[in-house]
Amino acid sequence: MTVTAVVGAQWGDEGKGRVIDHLASRAGMVIRFQGGWRTDTSGCRRWDDLPAEARAYLERIAGLAAAPIRFVSVGPERSQIIVRC
Repeated sequence: MTVTAVVGAQWGDEGKGRVIDHLASRAGMVIRFQGGWRTDTSGCRRWDDLPAEARAYLERIAGLAAAPIRFVSVGPERSQIIVRC
């Protein structure tokens, strides 16, 4: 079975939903919603420092992808990478 995952779409004038229209014509859509968070995560350096909502979001992605999350970037600096063993 082939699985198509949409990780982004072009919504500018040149796109106008063509990608989504094309995919919708070939497959059924499954949309999952996950709550968010408004807490700044740039100061987080350990998994447990992340807000509970962020950890739940990452765990959901890991479960859907059937792959563990080993690294989480919370900013542009090297020191802003959480390494999860």
